[in-house]
Amino acid sequence: MGETFQGRYLLEQVIGQGGYARVYRARQTDLGRDVAIKVLRTQHRSAEQSEEAAHRFEREAKVVSLLRDPHTITVYDYGRTDHGALYMVTEFVDGRNLLDFVNNEGALAPHRAAQMILGVLYSLQEAHDHGILHRDIKPANVMVYELPGRPDQVMLLDFGIAKAFEPEGDASESMKVALTGQGRVVGSPGYMSPEQIRGQPLTPASDIYSTGLVFYEMLTATRAIDTEDLHAAFQQISSVPILLPEKLYIPDSLRAIVERMVDKQADRRYQSAHEVIEALTAFCNPEPADLPPPPAPAPVPAPSSAHDDGAVGRYRALAIIAVIVAAIAAAAFLSTSL
Repeated sequence: MGETFQGRYLLEQVIGQGGYARVYRARQTDLGRDVAIKVLRTQHRSAEQSEEAAHRFEREAKVVSLLRDPHTITVYDYGRTDHGALYMVTEFVDGRNLLDFVNNEGALAPHRAAQMILGVLYSLQEAHDHGILHRDIKPANVMVYELPGRPDQVMLLDFGIAKAFEPEGDASESMKVALTGQGRVVGSPGYMSPEQIRGQPLTPASDIYSTGLVFYEMLTATRAIDTEDLHAAFQQISSVPILLPEKLYIPDSLRAIVERMVDKQADRRYQSAHEVIEALTAFCNPEPADLPPPPAPAPVPAPSSAHDDGAVGRYRALAIIAVIVAAIAAAAFLSTSL
């Protein structure tokens, strides 16, 4: 491409685009680093749609700028071009989204999947502590990348439909105003909680449900709700529980964690990301008391009685021979003396 954006970003290629934004890979020339630039698209929209898209874009920038967890994308810059287009500059993550990663790798080993999903939960824990719900957790919004000697790193993206809730330490009034939507149901139906489908008030347990569905997909390489239309909504609010396949080897303790995360009754789920982190950490790093006992050493076979009898017989025979030899020697000595 080769175009310069805002005087210091060299646009290199388009790496993604959706209904309301286009994302470029670029080089920040003054610092010599790779960045991602998301530019809001307002073409072919009504004035109302453009205003809503602008609010959503601004909301994402404000939300992510509050968060510092290394598993959350970092915002470097935000502004409006001379032509009025809103843009946001973030760190560039050189990896694949989790959807493509699982499609390529297949079902992940239980401990590997657990370690990876912990990164998503760390990001959510900080967001929830700030009174922010993500509301759109799905494999396409999780990036998988590598650091030197540290594969399987994850980063949570796209807080564009985040919403404030009332945590123990309330979010600021300005943030509540910035994040509160218009009461519409938003998100991806195949990963939305039942209460989100119904348009009910949400708590962190809703994000935990969505994360549980992503975790399910990592362990099985299949979706628990394999559609994104009205049928997905019906499946999410039905009374049929979501259970991991019995034929798949998953330790019972991990199976219980996943199935509690995706319990359709919100009050039966984990109520905070911290609770899930504790449970998964215990699974990944069990205490010595939780480990299986080491195998007993192989017993040393005792000498058989036949072996004992043979040894005793040999010692007895040698003793008799020694007595006989001594007797002969004594007799020879006496005869010589006489």
